Amino acid sequence: MAISKHNLENNSQKQAVIENYCQALLTTKQFNELISFYRSSIPSPTLYIESLLAIAHVKLMQFNEASAIYNKLLDANYYPAQCHLRLGNIEKIKGNTELAINHYKQSLQLDNKLGEAYWNLANLKTYVFDNEDICNLEQLTQAAKPHLNSAQFFFSLAKAYEQQGNFSLSFAMLDKANCIQKSLTPYKPSDFYSRCKKHLTEKPVANNNSDDSVQLIFIVSLPRSGSTLVEQILASHPDVDASYELTEINAIARELESKKRSAMPYGLDELSDNDKAHYAARYMNFIAPLRGENKLFIDKQPTNFHHIALIKTLFPNAKILEVTRDKAATAWSLYKHSFSEGHAYSYDFTSLAQYINDYTDLMSHWDTLYAGEIYTVDYQNLVNDFSNTVAELLRHCNLEMHENCINFYNHQRPIMTPSSEQVRQPIYKDALTQWSNYKVHLEPLLKLLK
Repeated sequence: MAISKHNLENNSQKQAVIENYCQALLTTKQFNELISFYRSSIPSPTLYIESLLAIAHVKLMQFNEASAIYNKLLDANYYPAQCHLRLGNIEKIKGNTELAINHYKQSLQLDNKLGEAYWNLANLKTYVFDNEDICNLEQLTQAAKPHLNSAQFFFSLAKAYEQQGNFSLSFAMLDKANCIQKSLTPYKPSDFYSRCKKHLTEKPVANNNSDDSVQLIFIVSLPRSGSTLVEQILASHPDVDASYELTEINAIARELESKKRSAMPYGLDELSDNDKAHYAARYMNFIAPLRGENKLFIDKQPTNFHHIALIKTLFPNAKILEVTRDKAATAWSLYKHSFSEGHAYSYDFTSLAQYINDYTDLMSHWDTLYAGEIYTVDYQNLVNDFSNTVAELLRHCNLEMHENCINFYNHQRPIMTPSSEQVRQPIYKDALTQWSNYKVHLEPLLKLLK
């Protein structure tokens, strides 16, 4: 970022320098800054800069603005297949499934080798691949090279075979997809878990200047465990604000870790009162434009399970909700999913089991350290005893029961996770047992889970 800014200061008229600076702003997640720079300092933006601007608007959940730009790029014939792909993603986020399908189909008409478009169709849950789709995917997998686009062919074909009830062939495709992904993003285990258990044996001294005008609710879990459903139920309440999967806690964690103040994670034992107040204020400033008028605000980010000690240090009054699900179902859901980034552990049975076991151990450690301060929502209970489980959840959050929470699937809010379609329909029980269709193939994985 510093280099691109320096180059801009010395070559402010060069188009390549301007583009590089805009890309740096986007990469460092300075979305508002990119939009401001675009409006104030770029009289003749290139189409490439326009495409970066569209991404920034999506990240800020400004979907109308993003759609307008993508349609403008379509008119200019600027990577039209990609534009239709992005427009499809926006419609999916907004809950317009048929419009999303239309855009994905148009992107494939323009580029029938676009793996992401096939995967997005597969990930819609409601889309059923026809014989032509399957024939195309089979041909594409036969000529596949080891890169993400090819992995998405295999993930998509696995879904198509699953729809046909051919679970053995489906698993064979998943095995190939995950082998490709693993080769591209090998998993590197972290010593963070052991450091937490070794050094965080007592509660760190908490921020004594925390902002009590907002009740923060952090939802953590393993990915694919039902956290989006819990978020949707709470976000349907008229007294609650929610956004998308925020990364600010993780950004603060990375910054503190980089300082290496002590052996303790984040150097919590070396943080001054001013440090704690600073980082708490930084987080509150970050969420300010994402909030409405309500006192309760949800931060649903599964991977924040790593950072519970940091969260409780900065915000001692924050509520932590952990969503749990049957480990076999969770592991299977992770293994069959192609993530756009991160989650390198999910592409191999050994690393997947290690991640789930590390999660279990760390959450057990947090439960001991913060006894009574972490509330568990069991996905199975939510499905099998919905009304009572929701009532208990709302009571824990000091909320009155509201019919909107029971009819959560009617709540029209943008949802930017792969589970967006599931939470727009009433509770169903199929997801509890889907993994059992693959039980024979999953035995090596199940034996590794604690």
